[in-house]
Amino acid sequence: MYIIERSIFGIKKLAQQSINRIFPGPLILMYHRIAQDSTDPWSMCVTQSNFAEHLKILRRLCRPMKLNDLLQNRSTYMRRAVAITFDDGYANNLINAKPILKDNDIPATIFVTVKAIGAKREFWWDELDRIFLQTGVLPTTLELDIGGKVYQWALGKSATYSRNEWMKNMSWRIRETAPSSRHEVYRSIWSLMRNLSPNKQNMVVSKLSEWAAQASECRETHRLLAANELLALKDSDIIEIGSHAMTHRSLNNLPTDLLCYEIYDGKKQLEEILECRVNGFSYPHGLFSTRTINFVREAGFRYACSAMPAGVRSYTDCFKTPRLHVRNWNGRQFEKFLSAWLPK
Repeated sequence: MYIIERSIFGIKKLAQQSINRIFPGPLILMYHRIAQDSTDPWSMCVTQSNFAEHLKILRRLCRPMKLNDLLQNRSTYMRRAVAITFDDGYANNLINAKPILKDNDIPATIFVTVKAIGAKREFWWDELDRIFLQTGVLPTTLELDIGGKVYQWALGKSATYSRNEWMKNMSWRIRETAPSSRHEVYRSIWSLMRNLSPNKQNMVVSKLSEWAAQASECRETHRLLAANELLALKDSDIIEIGSHAMTHRSLNNLPTDLLCYEIYDGKKQLEEILECRVNGFSYPHGLFSTRTINFVREAGFRYACSAMPAGVRSYTDCFKTPRLHVRNWNGRQFEKFLSAWLPK
């Protein structure tokens, strides 16, 4: 039954994507980091040069506008309207992305993880990348308690990871076959950590750093916004700040008190930092439920973004706003991607 239901869901999803492409609406693009990175298993990083190409193409082919304006006018067909968003709250949104946005006079909305503002360490998934997907020598075996259960892995020959091997595998993506035991262990631990509480996630990463004999240093490419940097973004007339919840944990199965903390308290704390109203919310991992939507709406947000790949329609629920994930494409690749979603 599960397989049949999953197949039906897949067919419906493909059918909806086909409809969206035949009858495209305004588009919302989703970025994360603008930086030159070495490894990017989740396709979250776009280089500055490629981002600059993207914006020039958007300026030529589309009508860039603020996300709030796009959603408020969604009942009116806006030919080739597009809005840009960023998730998580990386410092390179200010350092690298903002100047390019300003040069092209294109606005953007940046959804920040509130508890991560001014953090001295990377997000847990980035720390896993630092430990397992960078060059160096690790112990050949790993025993780790995750969520009260002990797991064991053997790294074998991949415990030693040379620069040549790293260069060969640096383009690896999470859904591809793992090229080494390191990559397989990285993927396994990521899956086990995803639904842990933030405190437990940090504890696991600390144990891994100790096991790997690595300092928990924050790389500039993965550093998070400090409070003064967030205020510098807010002072720009082209940047709007939104909430990406308090700690970036999945919201769907949280008890009421934790859901209030993530949504209500996150909004309140962010507004205290910015000294202004915060209107937009972005669901961590793009996941939401009817219950989650109700909390976001009741907290006073005006809209919320998901990660569903679709165009915006006149009937789009502002609390289920779809977005298209942009990868590190060059100008030609990006224009091809964009053209598939734009009206002919």
